[in-house]
Amino acid sequence: KVVEKIDVGPYTYVQVDTGAKKIWAAAPTFDTAVGETVIVPPGLPMANFKSSTLNREFDLIYFVSAIHKEGENQASQTSQALPKDHPPIAGPLGKQMAHPAMGESSDTSEITVGPVEKAEGGQTVSEVITDAKSLAGKNVLVRAQVVKFTPNIMDKNWVHVRDGSGDTGSNDLILTTDATVKVGDVVLVQGVVSVDRDFGFGLSYKVIIENAKITVEKETKKI
Repeated sequence: KVVEKIDVGPYTYVQVDTGAKKIWAAAPTFDTAVGETVIVPPGLPMANFKSSTLNREFDLIYFVSAIHKEGENQASQTSQALPKDHPPIAGPLGKQMAHPAMGESSDTSEITVGPVEKAEGGQTVSEVITDAKSLAGKNVLVRAQVVKFTPNIMDKNWVHVRDGSGDTGSNDLILTTDATVKVGDVVLVQGVVSVDRDFGFGLSYKVIIENAKITVEKETKKI
């Protein structure tokens, strides 16, 4: 049942009570009211999501392609793009979702990176990305700076690191890890390179290091 509803332009946020717990979900606008029963399909969970549009932080919210009432035809709803501070979404309508872009659920201040000294016997961020095909399935060692940290997405923490190498498209390396780090930390990353990795739901990456081991070499709050 819907216990709270927020309409923002062409988008709707609802808090629903499942009977076991209350959760927040967001989707392209739909007609509902507090007290009505709605169906929320699987979507992208975001922990500690900060919405600049609403000037509000959600402990956990699910982004989905459509929310509909009981008995309503799902195909009758049209999916739209969410605002710039929202991640893309996915659900039964087959729309894609993706890992949150820079600036979402993260320190949104401008981050100046590097150059960070290359790890001895290791690779730079740019080398891992540009040489990904030849490095696929191999262990790499990268020293870089954390520019984004997003926890608890699909039971993993997601990290973006940069070291000052490369240009747009080859300067930002994505990792998944169990480690907890902060934006600005200089870290040593060790892990196996994966290419053309598809997690399903349209969540795919040309280059990613999964289950990375991360050692914080220089801890800092902000650069």
